[in-house]
Amino acid sequence: MEAQQAESVKKILLTVNEAARLLSLSRPFLYRLMQRGEIASLKFGSSRRIKLEELLAFVERQSLLQAGK
Repeated sequence: MEAQQAESVKKILLTVNEAARLLSLSRPFLYRLMQRGEIASLKFGSSRRIKLEELLAFVERQSLLQAGK
């Protein structure tokens, strides 16, 4: 049961590399977005993780901004 829960968490938390690939962005640009507070991230030791829901919310915000132009 515990392994199954860990696997579920793994699917909702992405590495910076995974998130960058998913958004088709470079890692440095993704780090800039995180530094500016446009994408929230979690720090675990020296590792950063980004919630999948945070990436989806970022894409939605960008879509709304583009539609408003």
